Amino acid sequence: MKLLLDTHALIWWIIDSPKLSQAARTAIAEPRNVVLASVVSGYEIAYKQRLGKLPADIPEDLRVRCAMHAYDPSS
Repeated sequence: MKLLLDTHALIWWIIDSPKLSQAARTAIAEPRNVVLASVVSGYEIAYKQRLGKLPADIPEDLRVRCAMHAYDPSS
């Protein structure tokens, strides 16, 4: 299955927020699923950080999380 995460779902996955449903967590963690996020999500995350609405370390967490699950953050 292909999953396209919006920015909120991506952030919630990265920070392990309880706002992300268990069904979504299971689907994202399933190795057979292809998990995608728009490049715009990177922009939105950076913008929210500049506004002080997100911690500054989320981009590093994003790269680490992608590497942990074999996602290609450049695609």
